[in-house]
Amino acid sequence: MTLSPRVAVLSFHTSPLAPLGGAATGGMNVYVREVSARLARDGASVDVFTRREHAETPAVVEFAPGARLIQIEAGAVAPLHKHELIALTSEFADGVAAFAASEGVRYDVLHSHYWLSGVAGEELASDWDVPHLGMFHTLGEIKLRARASEHEPAERLAGERRLVQSLDKVVAATEYERRLLRQIYRVPAAQIEVIPLGVDPERFSPLRGDARTAQGSRTEARSSLGMPVDERVILAVGRVEPLKGLDILIRAFGELTDRSGVRLV
Repeated sequence: MTLSPRVAVLSFHTSPLAPLGGAATGGMNVYVREVSARLARDGASVDVFTRREHAETPAVVEFAPGARLIQIEAGAVAPLHKHELIALTSEFADGVAAFAASEGVRYDVLHSHYWLSGVAGEELASDWDVPHLGMFHTLGEIKLRARASEHEPAERLAGERRLVQSLDKVVAATEYERRLLRQIYRVPAAQIEVIPLGVDPERFSPLRGDARTAQGSRTEARSSLGMPVDERVILAVGRVEPLKGLDILIRAFGELTDRSGVRLV
């Protein structure tokens, strides 16, 4: 009999079940939740570990068949800024190890998301002697070079430089990210695995058929939203925070010489 693989997923700084739209809840939360659920659907047993922020949150929740979310206490049971979490990675790792020991669970692979989880995962992967995969989602040095951030803590820059070399695999979402990892961080090509971000076909689907069918779908969609069919629409999707650059979009919209019949959403 073949035993199903056990996967430990670390999402230290944000829970994949947290309400979307907050300062630290967005695409990564959806990604961790959906990938974990699909791994479980394919036969793996998946435990996702996150830091407890609210005392009333259940310690263990099965959010999909075969996939559990486990709250680990590290520091104050309250929302904390990412910079405050840097000193708590070892405490978080100890909590994960204690939970695994209490359940008599041995994991076959460790998958960390974001650099804080990666730092915590270093200790666990070493103690458990298992492969350690990491996905950064953003990298501090790249954010600085792109001027998407004015300051990144030295601990993050040093931690990411170390992690990209020590991880068994670095998961990149795009070929462009792979090139950045190769050029800026000198990560060996064999150490990077490009896995494009997915889409939920039950929620999103491409328009099919000829142009008339596509136009009909657009008309129905706009009608359901109470929007004029013939209006030109610029749509921006993302959290309202400086990193997303919505201020740049609004200023650019204001520079249009003719904004008649154009709506910015």
